[in-house]
Amino acid sequence: MTTLEQAWLAGIFEGEGSVAIAGSFDGIRRGTPSFIIAMTDKDVIDKVYKIIGNGYIYKVKQNKPSGEPGKLVYRFVINSNPALNLMRNLLPLLGIRRQAQIKMILNNFPDGCHKRGPGKKIECKSCHKTVTEYDVTYYLVDDITESICHNCDR
Repeated sequence: MTTLEQAWLAGIFEGEGSVAIAGSFDGIRRGTPSFIIAMTDKDVIDKVYKIIGNGYIYKVKQNKPSGEPGKLVYRFVINSNPALNLMRNLLPLLGIRRQAQIKMILNNFPDGCHKRGPGKKIECKSCHKTVTEYDVTYYLVDDITESICHNCDR
């Protein structure tokens, strides 16, 4: 990936992207980090795929709130260690909010992807309740990551 492609990709991700830990719940969250870009412009999603070199493109037909058919959305997804590597590469080019989201995921996978346990306990900065790391939203404030539980973050 060239420097220009990396900068272009960071811009597209800022506007149309998200990161997530996809997984299932059965008392323990086993998850995989995901890097996602979704939009209605197929040519842009195709360019994202070409630059990154792997991943998946899904077509998703989303209905409007009224129930009427909506536009076809193209969703690029890359998972696991390739997603972590991409996040590390784009991190310095991103804004504060996206950096905080990515740092949270990178902190959860310091040694790469493998099965994880139930998650460490974290105190909510707002209500001071103890919750698991999966039940908080992380914010970067003055270069310090703060965690707010999902109840307080609504």
